[in-house]
Amino acid sequence: MIALEGDSALLQTQNKLTCASCHVSDSCGNGIIERFFSGKMFETRVKNTLEAEIGDRLVIEIMKSNLTKASVIVYLLPIALMLISALFGNLLNLSENWLILTSLFGLLLGLVLAGLFNQSVKGNSHYQPQMKLIINRQSPQSLQTKISVKTSN
Repeated sequence: MIALEGDSALLQTQNKLTCASCHVSDSCGNGIIERFFSGKMFETRVKNTLEAEIGDRLVIEIMKSNLTKASVIVYLLPIALMLISALFGNLLNLSENWLILTSLFGLLLGLVLAGLFNQSVKGNSHYQPQMKLIINRQSPQSLQTKISVKTSN
């Protein structure tokens, strides 16, 4: 954890997939994605339900079913609406230019609906990462030593 802000904590997280040690990860889609994101750090805000302190290492999680639902809505809904609007335009025997515009309208509608979904779940705890476990609690003295070592390099 890198900062406390009221009842929330700002965490520095690293994306890790569970298949990192798999022998086929070089040719698998997840392995390729993990290689692209490996070493990249992200900042995540979570509710400090475990009374964690700055420097603590934590396990956070998000419900897989909600993550899957949100991913489908955000990624597939715009594409699905684009295809549906293109099929609808084709059924109406629209010209190619109108068909393109109809498809773009479907895509735009899908993006707007995905954005509205994002806004509606922003405060919903089911779609937010949750603190589950403190792995390593840092004492203020060890944290100070750790910080001074980092700044002296």
